[in-house]
Amino acid sequence: MPLQFMSEIKNIYYVYLTANTATPSSVQQKITNQIRIARELGYHVKGLFFTPEPIEKSNEEDIVWFQAPAINTGYFRSIRQHASNVKAAMAVIKEIDGDGTRYFMRFGICNGSMFRLTLLLKGRIVFNHLSVETDEYALYQSDAGSFASRLLSNIEFKWLPIFLDKTLGKFIRRNSLGAVVNSKEIALRQQNKCLGKYPCEIIPDAVDTAAFPILGSKNFGNTISMVFLKGASMDAEYNGLDRLMRGMLEYNGSRSFILTIIGNHTTMEENMAKNLGLQDRVFIKKALYGKELDNKLENHHLGVGPLAVHRKGINATSSIKTREFMARGLPFFIAHTDHELAENIACRQFHTVFEASESPIQLSGLDAMFDRLNNMPDYPRSMRELAQKHLDYRVKIPQWISFISR
Repeated sequence: MPLQFMSEIKNIYYVYLTANTATPSSVQQKITNQIRIARELGYHVKGLFFTPEPIEKSNEEDIVWFQAPAINTGYFRSIRQHASNVKAAMAVIKEIDGDGTRYFMRFGICNGSMFRLTLLLKGRIVFNHLSVETDEYALYQSDAGSFASRLLSNIEFKWLPIFLDKTLGKFIRRNSLGAVVNSKEIALRQQNKCLGKYPCEIIPDAVDTAAFPILGSKNFGNTISMVFLKGASMDAEYNGLDRLMRGMLEYNGSRSFILTIIGNHTTMEENMAKNLGLQDRVFIKKALYGKELDNKLENHHLGVGPLAVHRKGINATSSIKTREFMARGLPFFIAHTDHELAENIACRQFHTVFEASESPIQLSGLDAMFDRLNNMPDYPRSMRELAQKHLDYRVKIPQWISFISR
């Protein structure tokens, strides 16, 4: 596949418009891993990363950094900054573009600059949809102090992005070659937002399995320590941790459940635990990385996946978190349909699925999994082997390269 690909498509450029030089987000880490592994597999993939920040990183063989003009004054700076980043990307692309070149990027805020970029790259750019963006924008609620500030904030982060997606977004999708999505449900919803045909390839999330050490096997006894890894840089109500905390409050079984939330931007979760009187059972830790995170996870029995993606208007998707848990050998629970995991009989042993609703998580529903895993002394290694075989970038990347280069 790589040799044939190289003869037909000269380059694929992965355009990332919201890069951060100092503290890479989980999305940025995902993109970096995808590019690196694609190159290891022999594909001509290079990242074009754009940021308004001063660039202190050196360009590498697989990623080139560009600084976009920073928007520091005036109203609606976020939307205007995104447009500035798109304009910077368009200027770079005009310089490097050539025959047999494809482009791949996450679908973001729609604007005139993005429309012009897709006109320039008509039929040669593929988008990545992780959800239904308009439903995600609709979750935003401003907590600004004054009415005027709340109004402007809601216009900038909710109403205007939704309006632009429903208008310009139709044409932006139509100008593309298609999209890579996490589930059939997301594909159908996105296709309904396109003025014309919008080919979608369903490729669930993946991870670099080898990047994670295998955790030790645990006994599921009287005390269960749960961990949630928060990667979002906002409140992210779709994580559904309120459902879990209410479930902890209502649980009256024989076990004791403790929750640790690791990540940044956790004010909402801290207030939630305080309001429910769970400060003695819910602990917040700043984001950890590398060895520090590996060591911390050794203390936990159970990973917590997304518990309210239905608030985005979808019930079926995939998650990087759950793939990371599989790679580490950390059993977990979710509250949505993940077809890839559900259809793999072996994977079903290591996670529990709760209903997609607003009801508290019924923690007693985990007992069957605990009993099962207590009779599997080396369950982490089994999880790791499944992740390597089915959930690894080395399995998924040839699929999205094939779609992009068709």
